[in-house]
Amino acid sequence: MEISFAYSSDFENGQAVERYALLGKPDLIDAPKPIIRVNRAEPKLIELVPDSAREFTIINVENPTKTPDGIETAISARIGAGL
Repeated sequence: MEISFAYSSDFENGQAVERYALLGKPDLIDAPKPIIRVNRAEPKLIELVPDSAREFTIINVENPTKTPDGIETAISARIGAGL
């Protein structure tokens, strides 16, 4: 297998807990790196996170509507999958 994704969701101490991992061969993991560009501006999404949230993850990238397509294209080219 070229790439694997693991995800779990559970409740611990009354809180929803999600865990995830992405595993792959080094060349597959390196392929999308040039496509993913960090947006250095302060993310506006933080304003929407309630004060009651204990943890959250923000992925703040430049051009968020095109980045997933670029990642898919880069990985597909490595594994020979057509889009």
